[in-house]
Formats: sequence, C-alpha cells, structure tokens
Amino acid sequence: MANFGLHIGQRVRALRNARSWTLEELGHRSGLKPEAVSRVERGVHEPTLTTLSRLSEALEISVSHLISEEGQPSIPERISPEVMVVALKLAAMPVERFDRARRIIDILAE
Repeated sequence: MANFGLHIGQRVRALRNARSWTLEELGHRSGLKPEAVSRVERGVHEPTLTTLSRLSEALEISVSHLISEEGQPSIPERISPEVMVVALKLAAMPVERFDRARRIIDILAE
C-alpha cells in the first residue's frame, strides 16, 4: 500500500459522507476532535491504533474493514454518485441490517 495514511483517510471520508455526517459528528461519536478527524481524512496524520479503533467503532465497522484494500469494493466509473453512496452505506452496515436491506432490495427488484 503506497500511502497507508491517505488510504485510511479516503476510507474514513467515504464512510462518513455515506452517513451524511459532518466532521463534528464523527468527532463526537469517536471521541476525537474534528480537526484530528480532518487530518486523518486528508492523509496528513497517519492514525494510531487507538485512533483507528475509535473511528471504526464510531463508524460501526471493524478496524480490518477500515484498513483493508479488499474491504473497499471496486465500483465502475459508469455508476452514478447516488448509487455509490447507497453502496457505501450498505457496505458499512452491520451484518444483520445488511441482510434485511438485501432482502428488501431483492423484493423490490422482482
């Protein structure tokens, strides 16, 4: 991974935006200052394990999901931004909620 800090920052920002949270909201939920969250998102600050743990807990995902490249699905460029936001929201859901959402989508797609 070329730049670990930048990769993590991009993931945090995408997950935060998928939830329509501000920097302040994620900061409050994680116990971090909004400025610290911003530094992580911009790749200016490579997060410590404690910071990763706080962010992943606030985002309701595992640390491994946050840091792994496999955890980030590749999405073709032709997919609209709206669909990408929905996909990120689904990817960030706890398993139980994801299963329910998938069943609803299956019903609507019939």
